[in-house]
Amino acid sequence: MASASSGSTDFRASPVPSTASSTVSLNSASTPPTTPASDKPADEGSKLRMFLSILRKFIGVSDIAAVRFSLPAQLLEPTPNLEYWHYLDRPETFASIGKSDDEVGRMLEVLRFWFTKDLKYVKGKPCKPYNSALGEFFRCHWDIIDDAPPLATSPTTSQSAPNKPEDSVSQTPARSSPVRVSYLTEQTSHHPPVSAFFVDCPARGISARGYDQLSAKFTGTAIRVTPGAHNLGIFITLAQRGNEEYQLTHPAAQLGGLLRGALAVSVSDVCFVTCPKTRIKVILHYLEEGWLGKSQNRVQGVMFRYDPDNDKYTRIKDVPQKDILAHIDGCWQERVYYSIPSTPAVKNAKDTDASNIKHLLVDLTPLLPVPKTVPPEEDQLANESRRFWKDVTDAILNKQYGEATRLKQALEQQQRDKAEERKARNEEWKPRFLLFCSVVSYKSLFVVGGVMASNKKEPMQYRYTTVTGYFLQDENSTNPDTFDFATQNFGLINREYDTDASVDSRSVSQWQRFGDKLQALNKEASKGTRYILVYMARHGEGWHNRAERKYGTKAWDCYWSTLEGDGDIFWADAHITDQGASQALAVHALWKSKLAEQSILAPERFFVSPLDRCLRTAQLTWSGIDLPSGRPFNHEVKELLREAIGIHTCDRRSNKTYIQSTYPFKVEPGFAEQDPLWVPDLRESNPYLDARLKQLLDDILSHNSDTVFSLTSHGGAVGAMLRVVGHREFPLKTGAIMPVLVKAELLHGREPESPKEPWKPKPDC
Repeated sequence: MASASSGSTDFRASPVPSTASSTVSLNSASTPPTTPASDKPADEGSKLRMFLSILRKFIGVSDIAAVRFSLPAQLLEPTPNLEYWHYLDRPETFASIGKSDDEVGRMLEVLRFWFTKDLKYVKGKPCKPYNSALGEFFRCHWDIIDDAPPLATSPTTSQSAPNKPEDSVSQTPARSSPVRVSYLTEQTSHHPPVSAFFVDCPARGISARGYDQLSAKFTGTAIRVTPGAHNLGIFITLAQRGNEEYQLTHPAAQLGGLLRGALAVSVSDVCFVTCPKTRIKVILHYLEEGWLGKSQNRVQGVMFRYDPDNDKYTRIKDVPQKDILAHIDGCWQERVYYSIPSTPAVKNAKDTDASNIKHLLVDLTPLLPVPKTVPPEEDQLANESRRFWKDVTDAILNKQYGEATRLKQALEQQQRDKAEERKARNEEWKPRFLLFCSVVSYKSLFVVGGVMASNKKEPMQYRYTTVTGYFLQDENSTNPDTFDFATQNFGLINREYDTDASVDSRSVSQWQRFGDKLQALNKEASKGTRYILVYMARHGEGWHNRAERKYGTKAWDCYWSTLEGDGDIFWADAHITDQGASQALAVHALWKSKLAEQSILAPERFFVSPLDRCLRTAQLTWSGIDLPSGRPFNHEVKELLREAIGIHTCDRRSNKTYIQSTYPFKVEPGFAEQDPLWVPDLRESNPYLDARLKQLLDDILSHNSDTVFSLTSHGGAVGAMLRVVGHREFPLKTGAIMPVLVKAELLHGREPESPKEPWKPKPDC
């Protein structure tokens, strides 16, 4: 069933267990309520009567989901819409997708997930969460044991008894290591009401994405809900299966029993699951019940081979018998079965009576929705669902319905005021995280918000400017192509400072005098302003650099960069070459000499990209150097410090276990085992890269009071940092370092801007 977003008619099962009485009504947009607020709690009967009185006003309205109205608090479930709605009632079934080496088995795993995603409808009563505000978002995760059993795909496999769940997901065959499934959803549009979502299980290489929107119509006896124009279903990608993509479309749902007072959700429609890469399609037919007959909630389906370029079958009866791979049958609220026939479409099948072979796909009867793990409210952002609705929730839980309605109205009015302000400025609102509702949208979570990577409090926001006049790299007259930082004292300009009067300039080095000046700048700075020295280092030459020279930039970007190597050179998560190692060792010697001869300002904090070429460069550069007291060699691996993300395999990092077992560095909290950012089909644009590097700098300054930092990274990442701090363009050669004096001014109450340029697809060469 399709989910709803703010402003839509929304019928949701109340949580099991629930923190408040279940309520039934329709979702709506933000305008003053049509029913007076009251502190008297409504019983179920009065709630239903109030609900019906509202619905009668919409008889004949083609889409009541688009109508703007609001409801009093006594009709609301004290749960944000974005928190309550998701497709992960049983996240272990999502994590188990793709385990089968058989393509039929993988489709069955997708179907097992499909039938568990709406468990809330099966186990609870319809209810009304809060409307979602524009820009509101919700994040959570589940750490689950993936104990979903394998699914038989042979027509000769022994039969499971019809009512015994030997193969059911409800059984636990063996314990395995827990895996994390993360979820993010954001309200991306208010008119029409649309939300976007992304699900990720990095350990298994599984992700899902999509838009949620619905349309609803009151027929006089029931409410029929269908997917909205933007709701094309759930898109699941299996990265470890050659990026197989499955599209799961939603059937129409119906809320009935309004006249009898016995509300129930039913489904009577056809939906589809398709995988163009494996050329497998499923048609699921939710059967319509008789008007007076007892509901059986029956679903039938067929899995078959199809032609993605000529997708012509939409009814089960039209599918040729020879193409059928499996039959689906059962009750979508209890047990669903499948059978594998003996047809030419089933590889290596033996003659057998398919009608007698029935396997249990999933048994829903013992299952309940799995609780989410959500960051504490004090660590959430201002527009994060629980924090955004906290006061309303508290009032409802305390049965202060009048106060809850007043608070709800205030939030709604606040949203309308913001909309008017944007209109007056001729400013279009942009989603912060899920801008394009694709895998890239989720990546923007890291590069803009940084809220999924860890549960740390939101970093403070800073404005950065380069303080010029101290380093040659700042000067327009310095040519980056010919500049040699090693022979130019890292670029430090030999000049006098106004702080020189306090020392004998003949007995101290230029670097020591610069250190005095930096200290004075911070001492004299206004509150909220800091001056920092950032050593930006590019890794030594990597094998990907050598391969790009070998094939040329155009051929590299168009083709070779998407491969892991050419049989001669291997460049996936590229290591440094012998030349790259020599460059790093030369910088090591330079640091040792400058520390001994000039007491150069040594970094107080060290950060490094998680890509191997940077890790190795940092290790060769700094290991064995005798740093000043109090400035230990303490590199921290930062996910956001990496190169532009996507397409190029050289920029796909290795797993956490490899990094920790190979290098003596600590990884930041929340660092994922598998690369959570890299995607094979899109490349991070410069605006997103800049936003990510700004977020990195904000995070570093928010959690460190130090003044001198070392950041070992990449050419593209260094270029982005230079743009962020307002420095002129100064491309670094491999193995090079440049110091930048930066002024950081704390910004109060300002949200970071969302990048406006999308990620880029692979060049069409």
